[in-house]
Amino acid sequence: MVKMHSQRQRRVAKLVQSLVSDILRDEVDDPSIGFLTITGAEVSPDLRHATVYYSVLGSERQVEATTDGLRRARKFINVLLGERLETKFTPSLLFRLDETPREAQRIERTLKQIEDQLGPESDGDESADDPTDVD
Repeated sequence: MVKMHSQRQRRVAKLVQSLVSDILRDEVDDPSIGFLTITGAEVSPDLRHATVYYSVLGSERQVEATTDGLRRARKFINVLLGERLETKFTPSLLFRLDETPREAQRIERTLKQIEDQLGPESDGDESADDPTDVD
C-alpha cells in the first residue's frame, strides 16, 4: 500500500530531517552517538508526529549505543526542533533505524561471495564458449 502524503507533509518532513541532522551535528554532545546519517523523515497528516530514519556506520554494538543515545537525547532534540520549526505544533519525534544501507551491504557481500565461488571462468561473456555462436 502506497502512503499518500500532501505537499505540506513532504515539505515539513524535509525540514524536520534537515533540522534534526543539524541539531545532532551541532548541539548534541553524546559520545555514545556514533557516526550516523539522518536518511529521511515522515510526518503524520496532522504534523504532530514525525518518524526520523537514521543509519549508523559501525558495528552492531555501535548501532545499539547510538540508538540508546538518540533515545536519551530525544526530548532535548524535540525542544530545539520546536524553537527552529515554524509550525503551530512541534512534532513528537520517533527515531527508527533505517536498515536499507546495511541490507545493501549484505546483498553486496553475498553477490561477491557467489562471484568468488564461480571463479574467473564466469566473467559474464558466455558467447565465447558457445559452440552454436557463428561469426
